[in-house]
Amino acid sequence: MWVFDLRNFAFLHVNQAAVQSYGYSRADFLAMTILDIRPVEHVVLLLREELLEHQHNSTREPWVHRRKNGSLFKVEITSHEMTFNGHPAELVLARYVAELK
Repeated sequence: MWVFDLRNFAFLHVNQAAVQSYGYSRADFLAMTILDIRPVEHVVLLLREELLEHQHNSTREPWVHRRKNGSLFKVEITSHEMTFNGHPAELVLARYVAELK
């Protein structure tokens, strides 16, 4: 799970499971945005959904994410809009689906 800022997509908080699953340290995550954990070819899809379609509070089809070591895997995302430490934010639960080759 993590929380990200809806204005600039920066990670605001990550739990230990995200640190273990993605291979980034907590400090790494907090210096990144949600765009950084996606393959380049998926960034446009994410931006369209977040900026143009304003789809928050949703369960979505599987997304492809990237670990620190570069490996790709599918996750199902469930998210809810919220305020976190004064920031408009989204709470995200990413559930592992499958490895990609």
